[in-house]
Amino acid sequence: WVLAFEIFIPLVLFFILLGLRQKKPAIPVKEAFYSAAPLTSAGLIPIMQSLCPDGQRDEFGFLQYKNSTVTQLLERIRFTVGSVLKNQSVFQQFLIRNLSLSNDTASLLLSTPVNLKEVYNLIFGSYPGMGGDGRGRAEGARDGHG
Repeated sequence: WVLAFEIFIPLVLFFILLGLRQKKPAIPVKEAFYSAAPLTSAGLIPIMQSLCPDGQRDEFGFLQYKNSTVTQLLERIRFTVGSVLKNQSVFQQFLIRNLSLSNDTASLLLSTPVNLKEVYNLIFGSYPGMGGDGRGRAEGARDGHG
């Protein structure tokens, strides 16, 4: 009986919808266009920037700000992985114990500089003034992609 109901109920609902569709045909609606806007999950900065004038839309319709202070800040700041950690020695011990890294490798990882353009790409999308993939011509040419 359960199998019969599982098959029968969707069929009945389908035929009810089909009958309603035949009785009242669809009304054609003109094409509508909406501008893209960042969702709340994009973070505070993209939402605040969407309220500002003089942004230019990228190929996906999102506003890009070429002269934003966030971009200028990221270009000026230089930091390493270790500089953003609260306690470098605890993290280094974690890398040695749990990931079986040598002491030299863990130290090298902590002293590795952070590529701010890549951080920007991960957080906000493509870096302003760059191509669609977020890399400059020099970087693309270096790895054989440009």
